[in-house]
Amino acid sequence: MNLKNEVHLLINRLPDSDAFHQLSSQLRAMPENEAIDIIQSLLNSNSNSLSYNGVKLIGKVINKKDSLYSFLYQGLSQKDVSRINIWLETILPKIGYKKGLSYLKKLAINEPELIFYAWYYLEPMIIKNAPELVLKISELGSLVDETIDPKLKNIWKRTI
Repeated sequence: MNLKNEVHLLINRLPDSDAFHQLSSQLRAMPENEAIDIIQSLLNSNSNSLSYNGVKLIGKVINKKDSLYSFLYQGLSQKDVSRINIWLETILPKIGYKKGLSYLKKLAINEPELIFYAWYYLEPMIIKNAPELVLKISELGSLVDETIDPKLKNIWKRTI
């Protein structure tokens, strides 16, 4: 059986944890661009379980920083506060919190609403996992203060 058929059989077994681990191993064994295509198909699935597993696979399989930034942008662009935490928890540690915050600062200039939707999870994540970056997260919050749509400003809350 070829690798792609094995991958599809494993996808059909998700969310089984053994299938997930085998799938992540199979995806790591193939060229990253092919793995990205497969993960993207999971993310685009109508199944919440498959898309959730797709996000988790990003952290297990993807190593290229550009791809990680692209996936982070994709997750933020969904503006789904109920699911943004999984994207942040999966991708930010892999990018690095400092580089991740620098990327988010660039996004905040033109798309502050992306930070708005992520803030509830982002702020405590940085405080807990990278307390040395509290000043950076505060600066990011200040930038959002300056650039956010006035319609959202009334509900924009931050503690630092």
